[in-house]
Amino acid sequence: MNLVELRYGLQRLSDPDFREFVRELGGDFQDREGVVRAFVDNPTLERRLCHLLGLATEEEKTVQAAMAAASSAKWSAVTAAIATVIALIALAVTIYGVLK
Repeated sequence: MNLVELRYGLQRLSDPDFREFVRELGGDFQDREGVVRAFVDNPTLERRLCHLLGLATEEEKTVQAAMAAASSAKWSAVTAAIATVIALIALAVTIYGVLK
């Protein structure tokens, strides 16, 4: 979660929801920028803030990106294998045509 995401998540909360959020988070935050300042001063709050706001942590985003990259690599390998089989078939047809 970055500051833009945090601010957006906090702005989406109505005032009663923000008070409930502060109660669950703990602390004496009077406004949304106070929460942002606390996050800047103490980045270890990220996991708790993300949990309360329903946002993904930077660590979770990294894992999701790695999984997407692995999936893309897998499909790339499958496509390369199919292309190799097609090339071998074309080579066999060509050789058969030349020898005939």
